[in-house]
Amino acid sequence: MTQEILPLVLAVDDERFNLTLLERILRRAYRVMSVTSAQAALDMLAQAPFDLVLLDIMMPDVDGLQALHSIRSNPKTATVPVILISAMSEGQNIADGLEAGANDYITKPIDMDVTQARVRTQIALKKLQDERERTITEL
Repeated sequence: MTQEILPLVLAVDDERFNLTLLERILRRAYRVMSVTSAQAALDMLAQAPFDLVLLDIMMPDVDGLQALHSIRSNPKTATVPVILISAMSEGQNIADGLEAGANDYITKPIDMDVTQARVRTQIALKKLQDERERTITEL
């Protein structure tokens, strides 16, 4: 019997408290790695195939939207699901994030149930996409 490898999630936030909360919310169902800057996230994405990125928008130096643009511009990471996380909860902020290429958007303060549901949905969609690509390659 082979043990299924848990999906790998990258959490990115400059606030350690938020990362700790995300790790606690997700660690039962996912392998979670966390970093405190967008540049560190981009470096991690270059090294490992992540199944999902949870990305804070408001960070020093490179912000989450700039990092999202870099993720979408790189052919190796362009299809990785990205959920933006932000205290900016106005409808226009959410629309801007989605139009920038995010798969979803979570507002702060982080709601555990909403976060789990949105992560679960994006991971399921990623799994289906990966299976589709494998099937196409095999054909």
